[in-house]
This record gives sequence, structure tokens and C-alpha cells, in this order.
Amino acid sequence: MKKTLFKWHSYLALVALIPICLISITGSLLVFKVEIDRLLMPETVILKTTQSQRLPYDQLKTQLETQLPDYHLGTWELFDDGIEADRVYLIKRGTQQWYKVHFNPYTGELIDRPVIYDDHYLTDWILKLHYTLLLNDKGFLGAHFGTVLGFIFSLILLFLGISGLVLQWRFIKKLFSVRWQAHLRVLLSDIHKFFGVIISPLLLIVAFTGAYFNFIEIYHETVEHADEAHEPMLSSGYYYQQTLSLDDQADTLRENMAGFKATYLSFPFEAGGYFTWYGDVPDTSVLTSQYASYQVFDGQSGKLVMQTDARQASVGHLVLDSFRRLHFGNFAGLTSKVLWCITGLIPLFLSITGVYMWLIRTRKINIERK
Repeated sequence: MKKTLFKWHSYLALVALIPICLISITGSLLVFKVEIDRLLMPETVILKTTQSQRLPYDQLKTQLETQLPDYHLGTWELFDDGIEADRVYLIKRGTQQWYKVHFNPYTGELIDRPVIYDDHYLTDWILKLHYTLLLNDKGFLGAHFGTVLGFIFSLILLFLGISGLVLQWRFIKKLFSVRWQAHLRVLLSDIHKFFGVIISPLLLIVAFTGAYFNFIEIYHETVEHADEAHEPMLSSGYYYQQTLSLDDQADTLRENMAGFKATYLSFPFEAGGYFTWYGDVPDTSVLTSQYASYQVFDGQSGKLVMQTDARQASVGHLVLDSFRRLHFGNFAGLTSKVLWCITGLIPLFLSITGVYMWLIRTRKINIERK
């Protein structure tokens, strides 16, 4: 049984070697996505001029639509720290192509022009590589081929973590007894086991949550929206009543949920869609994300149809929501980010040592014995 498990562990590691290395490296970089963006394009993501408070939502919406007449508003990342620019995601009229633009919510001015959201900026491209390996929408491969592969490789990484723990259960008892003076093959084996065991808990968390996110994306696109997959956006008009007030909805948010701070707004960009406001509320766990609490408004009547307060949410909702913090490691400031970044790079080291040991074991390379 153990020999069979070892063979599967070795073979799957070799098969998934390059994709897992890519996923690991890009994941480590994305832990510091905000910091990298601020370093590489400060003039775009960092506000130069601010006022005491954001302009009213309705005024901002009008200014966006006036400055961007060829686009529908899709989603809107909201910031109110006087530093970070809002990010608005747009759909070009008559198409399904998404664009991204940065926006100053204190003045209503566009900071840049719309660009294809996952191809123009470096970290957005890295994010696309991380989740899809750049294999979505590649001709005969299918629209979601890369996302499916990402899901499969996340499962393989999950299996490698579990099987590694099972195979090295005895080694765990003497975890810190690396035989530094031993033969190279033995030394590499001990180091491989040591780092594999050390990072296994975090690796299992990252692999499982990554597989979950890819699965949800696949389900969302291929099941929930299968009938709409080839329907272009409206060339003119909207999927919601233009007379509805975002400020009225914002007032309802604050009245219904004490301390609610909006962080993300999704517009109705499909037939029968809704306005969905996500946000933070006080007195929640460090693992509670900025999307845990939300309120949903009908796109035609503007009436509140659903709401969830993270402080009163079910355990299941909070567990699924915690996957965001656990996957990106941004729940404890710099400490957790550094830890998650290092954890993401260790699979690259394990791949190198694993391949080297496999080459030695199969006698594809020879080393002198001491």
C-alpha cells in the first residue's frame, strides 16, 4: 500500500511539476499584489488629490457614465482610505469583453482609460496565469479549459500534501533530525521531507481553497450561466432602472446593518440581475473577508430582497467566506503575508529536490557514494 502511494505521489508530482511551480510562484507574488501595484504604477493606484469625503454615489455613477459612454458599469471596488483609487470593471457595449479603469471617488475623475482587465497590468496578468495558466479561450480547448486545469492541479497539490504526510508519518516524530553528514541522496531526502512536513498544513489550506475557487468559477460559468454564454451585452439601454438611486440604497445599507462599510458593488449586468453591495462590519473574526456581509436590491424596483450580516451568519457561510483570507494570507498583516509567500515558494524547492531524487533513484544521473 505504501509503495503504491509513493508511486502515485512521485508520478503525479512529475506530471504536474511545471504547472504547480507556476501556480506556486505566481501565488507568492500575488500575496503582495497591492504592494506591487503601488510600487510599479503609483500614479494609477494611489490618489494624488483627495477631499474630506467621497462624493455621493449617484454623482459618481453619473460622472462615470458620462466619461465612459461606450461601456456598461459591471462591478465597482470601493475604497475610502484617502490612498487607494477605486477600481471599476466595465463591459463594452455589444460585447462580453471586460475592461478596468481607476477612478478618484473624491473628485469623480478618471485616472486612466479603460484597458482589458486581465491583460494590461502586470499583477492582473499574473492573476490570470495563476488561475487559468493562460489557457482559457484558446480555440478548440474551450472557454474554461485553463480554469479546469487549475482545478485539477490544485487537487493534485492537495493529494501531494496529504500523501506526503502519510508517507512521512514516522519522519514527523524526528522532524528536526536532518542527517547533514549523510550521502547526498539521503540528505536531499531528509530536507525534502522536512520542508514538506513543515509546510503541509498551510499547503493543504491553499490547495483546497484554490480548488474551491476554480470549481465555483467553473460551476458559475458552465451551469448557472450556460444559456447566456454567447449572449452579447446590450448595445444600448440597461438591465436595471436608471432612475434608481444608489444613495438611497446606501442609506438602507446603513439603516439595516449597523457599522456597514461598503467595499464592493455589483451592478445588474445580466437580465434579471441585482444590485449587490458587499462590505465590512465591526466585531467580526480576522478571517472574515470584506465580502462576508452583503445586501441585495432588485434591479427594477430597487427593493431590498436579501441580506446577510456576518455577525449573525451561519457557520457554513463564515467558513466558506474565510477561504478568501486563508487563500491569500492577508488576515494578519505583513506577518501572514510573508508566511504565505514563503509557503508558496517551498513547493518550487520541493519540486527541484524531488526531481533530483527521482533522477538518482532511476539512475538517470550518477553520484559518488561517500
